[in-house]
Amino acid sequence: MQKIQYNGFLIESKMQEIISQIDGVENLGYNIKDKYSPFEWDSIFEYNGDTIVMEFDSHFHYQIPKTIINDHYKNMECEDRGWKMYRIPYFIQLTPETTPLFTPFKNVEINTDFKHGFIKSKKYPAGYCHLGMERFEKEFKKLPKKVKEDVSISLYEACYEYHCSHMVVPSWFFKKYFNKYEK
Repeated sequence: MQKIQYNGFLIESKMQEIISQIDGVENLGYNIKDKYSPFEWDSIFEYNGDTIVMEFDSHFHYQIPKTIINDHYKNMECEDRGWKMYRIPYFIQLTPETTPLFTPFKNVEINTDFKHGFIKSKKYPAGYCHLGMERFEKEFKKLPKKVKEDVSISLYEACYEYHCSHMVVPSWFFKKYFNKYEK
């Protein structure tokens, strides 16, 4: 099993650096735009005979409706071309729990010294549009228990720090998922 370590929180350039280190990755390109598509692809490469697209989804992919809709069309285009699409949300780190969920790399152990969750960037779910909040909740529900807990704790700590949960998450989300943290 190949092992890769990175430091700090994941960003697009780190994701691309990690991909470049993985055995078996071929024809790797970054921020690729071709004449047959209106889209730009964060990372595209060949791996185990498949064309893989990996996208790092920043907070804009949850806040801006046009970006969320374009993501949907990008996913459809990948499917139409027979490409495999993987999206990594900005609040997730690549770890042994998440690498198999958010990448095609089953025989690679990726680790970081940074926890899953939201950094103190004020890019919290309270600022998401309706489509972004739907997307976040859908992704949140699918996270492994430990990862979900890390994300929840990061949000709960931000609520506590700001003394106001509605600046961090919508009230319905807080009630639905954070009641267990209340004292």
